Amino acid sequence: MKIGSDSIGISNTDKIKLLAVIFAVYVAVIMLFDWLLDGSLKTWDNYLIKGLIYSILFSVLIYVSINKLTKKVELKLEIPLVAGEELEAYGMANMFLGKEAIGGKLGITEDTLVFHSHKFNIQKSTIRIPFDEMTVLKPCRVMWFMNNGIEVQTYDSRCVFVVNDRKTWLEIIHKKMN
Repeated sequence: MKIGSDSIGISNTDKIKLLAVIFAVYVAVIMLFDWLLDGSLKTWDNYLIKGLIYSILFSVLIYVSINKLTKKVELKLEIPLVAGEELEAYGMANMFLGKEAIGGKLGITEDTLVFHSHKFNIQKSTIRIPFDEMTVLKPCRVMWFMNNGIEVQTYDSRCVFVVNDRKTWLEIIHKKMN
């Protein structure tokens, strides 16, 4: 069973928040450069129009790029399984290892949560977390404001996954833990 779409998506609310952050950062940086280089600031409407145009174009560029790249990865990436294991559910995901977000696929087998990274990452790995070793499973925010993260803790480690359809992932994993 496939969970989510072919690319890591965010809700419309999170899209608006991201657009607002890009807008605010761009306007602040442009104002700072004007002040430092010219010693004066231009009119507010100048900054607001440039900020709006830039943030919309930048957001669309990011969205299109992510969709094209992740669809190619989705078709080619296979999750390695142990002999006798069958994949019950899978979907595109990112996993945070330290500060790096690693792209790949997340899969659920009968006894294990498996993440396999794609070849474009610096850190390439396959992470296997048995359900009986999980101590905490909870939703979390990613980048302080996006509500598409899942935190999984074991006795000695912590992983954060960014997924589509977080509710479905949490339901399935929670059933497997019990």
